[in-house]
Amino acid sequence: MTSIGTTTSLTEEAPVSFDTLADFRSWVHSADQAERGRFTYINGGFEIDLSPERISGHNEIKSELYATLGLIVRQRQLGKVFPDGALLVNDDANLGCEPDMMFCSWETLRSRRVTFRAWKRDDDGDVELFGSPDLVVEVISNSSWRKDTVELRQAYFTAGIREYWLIDGRSDDITFEVLVRGESEFIPVPPSANGFRKPSTFGASFRLSAKPTRLAACSVGYCISQKFNRKISLPHWSSST
Repeated sequence: MTSIGTTTSLTEEAPVSFDTLADFRSWVHSADQAERGRFTYINGGFEIDLSPERISGHNEIKSELYATLGLIVRQRQLGKVFPDGALLVNDDANLGCEPDMMFCSWETLRSRRVTFRAWKRDDDGDVELFGSPDLVVEVISNSSWRKDTVELRQAYFTAGIREYWLIDGRSDDITFEVLVRGESEFIPVPPSANGFRKPSTFGASFRLSAKPTRLAACSVGYCISQKFNRKISLPHWSSST
């Protein structure tokens, strides 16, 4: 697998480098970590992305996704949705990163495919999502295109992630890929005639599109439409049980 480099989008060189995933985790959780940005460690390669996040075509898409998927997951008691900022760690892929969004089903949490971990001290609280979530979502930016489409795509497969959603909203023609596990790599789910894609999670099909808005500040918003394929009922589970 090709490792990401040590450069960032706003600086020539990353201020530190790491030999192991444990070294990266130690730095992320240390008081010495004064940098701000999105941190990614993949199989020996390290990146800090300091680029500001675009409102249109990136942040708005994440907001719409979280609102829609969060509501579905709560209403149907499917599991937990995690927005960006949660640190994903996976030993099999030698990976530490902060995805735009993750989803873990109750079954995944019950079976401990994913656990919430402190770094070293119990009083740190849960600071790592450790293992293999059911779904990871990345929204592509100019600075993350290769990382999201090549390095992370390979790493998430190695990590045992069951499904990867890859979204590119940098132009009016939004690209929405639902990628599911094949024998050796992720394979795309083809859209239906009306543009819906049917992932293996949620029991629903989804379509992401731009929509006009009446707000004077912007001319376009984003809408993720869904239609349910079947009725499903899963038992509720919480980390306190």
